[in-house]
Amino acid sequence: MSNSTGADAKVMQKAKALADKAAARHQAGDLEGAEKLYRRALRLVRHVPQLHGAVAELYEDLGDPARAAAHYRQAVKLAPALFPGWLNLGACLLDLGELDEAEAALRRAMTLKPREPLVYYNLAGVLEARGDSNGAIASYEAALKLKPSFPEARNGLGNVFRATGQPQLAVEQFEAAVALRPDYAEAQAALAGCLEALGKDSPGAN
Repeated sequence: MSNSTGADAKVMQKAKALADKAAARHQAGDLEGAEKLYRRALRLVRHVPQLHGAVAELYEDLGDPARAAAHYRQAVKLAPALFPGWLNLGACLLDLGELDEAEAALRRAMTLKPREPLVYYNLAGVLEARGDSNGAIASYEAALKLKPSFPEARNGLGNVFRATGQPQLAVEQFEAAVALRPDYAEAQAALAGCLEALGKDSPGAN
């Protein structure tokens, strides 16, 4: 038994060393190098939820939400109380258009951290994609109640107001988003479009 335990400890140590090197490569922008190292680590151990979470984050940066979601699923299967796993799984599934599973993942995340603004923000995106404007508005507003200085949520809420024929309310949210992040090009463009529709000059116009 002791020999087996010692061998297991050596394997874990080697896997951790590989994962640490992979994380450093990831941070340095060497995504392919990081992927190779993470694969070697996973060949050694597949029961560490944090390892699957790190691999999932890499695949997100590689633009592969399907593989990212697969690893987030494995992470939360191994550790059902892993909040980042559920949150990020929901975001990946939203990108993939798997709205039912995305909502389920985000609502699970909400039970773990009911005061995390990102949960409500991502859930709003799911509801918006479904065409549930009222639900999306309520979820964006919940995110903003928890974190008023959240430009992405302001922009998202503005988009829903714009889509539902409420341009003045949309303008207020887009203006708030730009005030929070002056270089927010998406919100600037949306604000200009709303002001044009209302017959008003956009900020900075002659």
